[in-house]
Amino acid sequence: MYNYSNMSLIDNKEKTLQEALKNALPNVEQVDILTAYFYFSGFSALADELKDKKIRILVGKAIDPKAVDDLSAAMKHDPNVSLDAFQNRKYVSLSQTQKQTEYTEGFIKLFNKSALSEAFDGTKDQYMQKIFEDKLRDGSLEIRMTNEANHAKAYILTNKPESSQGGDYKGNVFMGSSNFTYSGLVGQGELNESHRDNENYEKYSQHFSNLWNDSNSIDIQVKDTPDSEDSFLNKIQKRLWIHSTPDPYKIFIRVLHEIYAELEDEDVKSPASITGGKFSNLKYQLDAIRSGIDCVNKNNGVIIADVVGLGKSVIASAIAHNLEMATIIITPPHLKSQWQDYATRFKIPGAHVESGGMIRHLHERYAKDSEPKLYIIDEAHRYRNELTDDYQWLHQLTRSNASNKVLLLTATPYNNRPQDLFAMVKLFQTPSRSTINSVDNLGLRFDDLIVKYRKLEKVGKKNLTDEIRAELQKLSNELRLLIEPIVIRRSRIDLKEIKEYADDLQNQGIEFPEIIGPELVEYDLGNLRQLYINTLEKLTDTENGFNGARYQSASYIKDRDTFIEKYGDFFDDSDLKTAQANLAFFMRRLLVQRFESSKYAFQTTLDNMIRSHEIILKWWDKGYVPIRKKEGLIDPDELEDFDSVEAINDLIESGEEIDAEAIKKVALTIPRDLFEDTFALLVKNDLELLKNIKAEWFTEGFTGDDPKQVRTEQKIRELLDENPNRKIVIFSGYADTAAYVAKNLREHGLDRTLLYTGSSTNELKKVVSENFDASFDGDHKNDYDIVVATDALSEGFNLHRAGIIINYDIPYNPTRVVQRIGRINRINQKMFDKIYIYNFFPTDVGEGIANVKGISTLKMLLINNIVGSDTRTLTPDEDLKSYFKSTYEDADSANSERSWDNEYRNIYNAIKHDHNLLKEVQNIPERTRIVRNGRPDNVSVSFARRGNGILFALAGEYDLEAEIVSPEFVLPHFKASNDEKSQEGDAALDSKFEILRKRITAPHPLPKIQGRRADALKIIEALKEVYSPERNYLTDLYDAIREFDDLSNGELKYIAQIRLDENNLAAAVQELKQKFTPHYLGVIKEKAESIDSVSEVIMFTEDLRK
Repeated sequence: MYNYSNMSLIDNKEKTLQEALKNALPNVEQVDILTAYFYFSGFSALADELKDKKIRILVGKAIDPKAVDDLSAAMKHDPNVSLDAFQNRKYVSLSQTQKQTEYTEGFIKLFNKSALSEAFDGTKDQYMQKIFEDKLRDGSLEIRMTNEANHAKAYILTNKPESSQGGDYKGNVFMGSSNFTYSGLVGQGELNESHRDNENYEKYSQHFSNLWNDSNSIDIQVKDTPDSEDSFLNKIQKRLWIHSTPDPYKIFIRVLHEIYAELEDEDVKSPASITGGKFSNLKYQLDAIRSGIDCVNKNNGVIIADVVGLGKSVIASAIAHNLEMATIIITPPHLKSQWQDYATRFKIPGAHVESGGMIRHLHERYAKDSEPKLYIIDEAHRYRNELTDDYQWLHQLTRSNASNKVLLLTATPYNNRPQDLFAMVKLFQTPSRSTINSVDNLGLRFDDLIVKYRKLEKVGKKNLTDEIRAELQKLSNELRLLIEPIVIRRSRIDLKEIKEYADDLQNQGIEFPEIIGPELVEYDLGNLRQLYINTLEKLTDTENGFNGARYQSASYIKDRDTFIEKYGDFFDDSDLKTAQANLAFFMRRLLVQRFESSKYAFQTTLDNMIRSHEIILKWWDKGYVPIRKKEGLIDPDELEDFDSVEAINDLIESGEEIDAEAIKKVALTIPRDLFEDTFALLVKNDLELLKNIKAEWFTEGFTGDDPKQVRTEQKIRELLDENPNRKIVIFSGYADTAAYVAKNLREHGLDRTLLYTGSSTNELKKVVSENFDASFDGDHKNDYDIVVATDALSEGFNLHRAGIIINYDIPYNPTRVVQRIGRINRINQKMFDKIYIYNFFPTDVGEGIANVKGISTLKMLLINNIVGSDTRTLTPDEDLKSYFKSTYEDADSANSERSWDNEYRNIYNAIKHDHNLLKEVQNIPERTRIVRNGRPDNVSVSFARRGNGILFALAGEYDLEAEIVSPEFVLPHFKASNDEKSQEGDAALDSKFEILRKRITAPHPLPKIQGRRADALKIIEALKEVYSPERNYLTDLYDAIREFDDLSNGELKYIAQIRLDENNLAAAVQELKQKFTPHYLGVIKEKAESIDSVSEVIMFTEDLRK
């Protein structure tokens, strides 16, 4: 006896429709389902109960196949999203055949999409799909579609005769809002009625039969459907991933196609077409333009980092023209006119060219601009310090609109530290919502790498062991993982190894000169050697030598708590200590480096340091110790009104409101009674020592002979004697050294010598171009053979009429030398078969203090491993004797590193015109899984798409969690020969796939709450608790930090330093709103949410087995 009630409600809360149907189906012989939407997820939820039933499904609507990606993204955030929004708006006008095709295409795409099909990824779920297909094949499952859209939903269950109580209970009817989809059966928000009386059963059965037998209904798959290639069953058997076992080679080619094909298909205007033939079309530049546009569209920005001389400005200008956005170009001052010329020649829309010194002006004008902008930032490595005002203004500028785009140009994207690179990337990336698909949370990953680097830096500067090298290599690989998707960088080696590029250059008659050197140029100190050694001893003797007290006055404060209480508004205690820590050591090293540059530079530095010490002591005599973070100290004797200093201190003592920023622009003068008396004593000792050194070196201010200058003149004469037509460029890191060298050369007969520094005029810039630039658009002149310059000449100039570079001194950061060499090694402008590089290194005696090579080795090793370089820039030859020289040479040997993907580009380029092969691989279904035997390692890999980007995941044999990995790391696993065969997937592969899928679809992790981030959040939380009028604004600011991690370090520091008391809450919030406008915070949120809306599609998975 069965206990049926007439009607009950099912709301998918206390009981789901799935559960109700499962309870009823054991007594049923036939199921008729009328539903607006039906896809496999509905059948899968009841497959075991339906496998022995006769089933008819009548579908009233279909999803637009073109909207499946949008539906997938929407369901990622709301599994119960309404399907009606994803219909084809023109559905009613389609023919019956078109409607049938539309439904079939939508069914297949929905099955293959990751976000919609994870409910049947497992082995058991695949078994249910086989049940579904078997029933279609034997005719026990039929599917039709109404010709007119039908919204009705009803599940009509016909009981078995033995379960109908002699016909009194013929069946059950479930009707209401639930589609025959997984979401409809179990999702929230659905409401259905259950009827078990014969009246409702017969009424709904008749209604279903009328619709089913309607002559206009559309057959999807019925029992008499012809077994044709176009049938629904044959299509799903051919195109669902569950039936796909392509050869590994086909998957490998498809992966390469996914990576490179978009770049081939991008239709762009070329430099030649834009400029009317003034610039050539080079294949590698056209590819860079396509890649740049693609990267900008996917990631909101790109770093263009081709090595110096390959035309970054041309590439960026062409990208700007193609993007057709209003463009702001930020450039070093000496490159402004050059960029104005590029903007005109490349017809860059609405171009506004401004020098870097005007960023604040740009911020005032554009920070709230409603029109999307493209920002081109040349020499972007200049903006690597997040604590500077310029960086913070620039960071906010790039967020003036959620649709802004950014092009960063630099030949040296990795400059000094990982945080430098992170600072640049953050100009167009939201750290916790990064579109860089090789990383989950950009901020977390960089934070980890920064900590690792700091540890290695500390040890590696002193002793760069093989173990440290190995750790640096590992760190470099991790950094490449982060930046590779957003960096375009090719070296000259790449242009030779990528066959398409090499052929193109050969066809256009372009070749590169051979780099000879660098050759080490050493010089003997002669009779100055002993004096130099004595001086070093005085500078480095920690007990009786140079103490450096003048540079670390904060170390001599008596009572730090009292100091902070009075002067905390002016200085962050930790920052002050950090700024002054080790400053004496750096000043000692500065003296050595300045001597290695020139005796004149050494003399100048001594004079400046002596004057600085004398000023400190004058202040002390007047009762104060001045502290000023930037620039030199003001001599109290030169102040027009010394009483103003007294007035400032009286104001501080009074506790009245003060303008801390205005006061700090002068100097903060601290009463000397807060300092230990030993401070003045040690400053006096250092002053006496410096004066003694000056007296020993320079008699009555006379510089005297400089052996380095003498050796330079000898070398120049030798070079000009060999080839008087090969012009020479001499670089120095110091303007006074450059002027000193040029003056001496002219006075000693080398009068065809030109001097160029950062303060040189535009007129002099033109003279340089007329005499040293082979591509100068005007009359070439030959008035000068030699140009002596600072690094102001190492950016933006073409100097390829010169065939020799002399690095007179070595800059602390070796990337400067990379820039210098690039000035004479230019693409399409070969003037000499060979170009020569000469380096002046610190002498053996000074090297231990200057340690230039030790530091440069560390930095260059990282540069080479992360972004590559292609010219030996700093190390001379293998005869270097000291440890520093040998380690430096080892680092430089990596300078000819090729791009990691040259091999894969060549493979793809070789087959990209094989249209049959490409058509075949493009038909491989998404989510295809195969097993490959006989592989070197047991590892599982997945290739996926996230939005418009790509990503890879990898799991080892025993891994319980997968990791996101770079293409460089994983493509060797996908690589296959064209004769390798694959095997069908199995339960072991399904288990690995689940691990990979979880990793690929995992949500973005939140940033760590520590350091400045934690301090800033505490301030905001405190304000939220006690100041309700701006709670909404404070919540937005809180989210910008906590959820999106999208404020710069400088901005976090600004918030953390706000001092709160009950009397200044309103003022504090207004200060925050002025610094972080609601507009700025709104754009941050808009950008983050747009990134959250994308979905992941797992394309291919392989389980590799030995």
